Order: sequence, then structure tokens, then C-alpha cells
Amino acid sequence: MPPETPPDFLELSAEITNFFKHLEKRYSQNLLNLTYGERVDFRAPMLLNTLKNVGGKALELKALREWLMRGIQCFEEYPPGPESVVQLCALIRQYPITEYTNQLVDAWRSLDAEFGQCYGRQWKSDARIDSLTKERVWLHKFAEHKVSAAEILEAMARLNNCGYFRTFMPKFDEFLDAVYAVRFPDAPLVEEAWGLATCQSPEVAHAAVRRARGHVGGHELRIRGSDRDIEQRFKSYYRQLLLHPELVKEYEPDVEKPVAQYLSSEEILASLINRSD
Repeated sequence: MPPETPPDFLELSAEITNFFKHLEKRYSQNLLNLTYGERVDFRAPMLLNTLKNVGGKALELKALREWLMRGIQCFEEYPPGPESVVQLCALIRQYPITEYTNQLVDAWRSLDAEFGQCYGRQWKSDARIDSLTKERVWLHKFAEHKVSAAEILEAMARLNNCGYFRTFMPKFDEFLDAVYAVRFPDAPLVEEAWGLATCQSPEVAHAAVRRARGHVGGHELRIRGSDRDIEQRFKSYYRQLLLHPELVKEYEPDVEKPVAQYLSSEEILASLINRSD
């Protein structure tokens, strides 16, 4: 009696059939022949063995098919070959496509286009897999920090208006700093806060900047403002304040202002008469 075929093998085989149906609908037969060879009956077994050898799963291939259906720019004209399929399935395995990350796709495309235009090769890579890896990594990290699409777009706008980032492309952690600044009402970006704190005559309006400046010490900032260690101490503490707004509130508690009380004309007159007595 022949051994039973493992269920995961059957699932992967079925998903490969669906995958090639999608490719056949989307791309011309000539392109498929160039990519997978002219023998149609050989394509599915070849891809099945390739994926099986690297531990590929049906769910990964299904996610890749759905990703292609939503649109992957570098595969708009040409289908992904076997090597690309293996790389992308491994990428999806490490950084899964979820309902949450799908909600961020439009915001990501705006961010990708904007940063590509602003930073050129600092942001864009000629290698397809590098660009797609960046997409999966950033979306995965956004999901980890519960970043919304609106926050991505607002943080992007804030960074575009920050002079520091006109030259230097923000890394992910710096982009995340901008997200937390968006979440904290009217808070400057970390780089903007540092600039305010080190002004010759600082007019620090935001409470978080005042708190961070007080933590480091105004005197230290005046005499050692160019010291890298002082800068890192300030920025590190300011980031903590963006994450924990309650620390700022504790530093500057709401104080009930005295209410001005005004005497009536009769009371003023009576007061003057009493004085004359």
C-alpha cells in the first residue's frame, strides 16, 4: 500500500494550481514561456519541488498571489520567476501579510512615492527584493506599534517640513518618533525639540520640551550644547516623554488660577467712608 501524501503537500500543490491560473490570466503566454518554460505540464511540478525543498507553505503562496492581485509595481509587466517566488514566500513567512498591514498599503504607497522622490537612491533600490523587503519590514513594524494609516501620512508630512530631514532620510526609528510626536498634541519632532532647547534665547512653548530641557539642565545646554552626549541624553528623555505624556503632566500639574474679584460701586463707596471714619 503506497504511503499517504502529507496534507501540507496537497495544500501546496492545490495553491500552485491557483497561482498559475492567476499568472495565466494576468500575463501573456509568451512571458510565461520565457519565465517558466514552454512545457505547461512541467511548470507546476517544477515549482512544487522548488518550494518543497525550501519549506514553502501553501499559506505563503496564497498570500503572495493576493499580494500580486493588489499590485506589486515591479511585477506589473513581468511575472515573478521561481527564484522570486521562493524569495517572496520566505519574506512573507518572516513578515506576514495580515488584515492590519493590508489597511496600511495605500498609506505605504504614498510614503514610498514621496520618499523615493525626495531621497532618490537613499530610499530606492535597483534590486526588486530589496524594495519589497523594505515594504514588508516597515509595514510589519507599523503593525507592531499599532500605527494607523492617518498617522503614517501625518508623520510623513511633518518630516517633509523638518529642515533636518531635507538632507538626511529618516530611518524607521526616526519615522516612529514622528508618529509619537503626532500622537502627542502639538509636540515638536525630536530634532525640532533639540533645536528649540539649544537656542541662545530659547522660547520653549511645549511642555515636553521644557521638561526635557529641565532634565538635562539649561546651564549644561548653554555651555555644552554641541556635546554629543548631552544631545543624546536630551533626545532619549524627550522620546520617553512622547511615549509617556503623563510624565509631562506630573511635571507641570494643572494649577487653579485665582479668579479676580471686583467690588461693586456701593462696596467701594462704603470702603472709602469707613476709611474716612
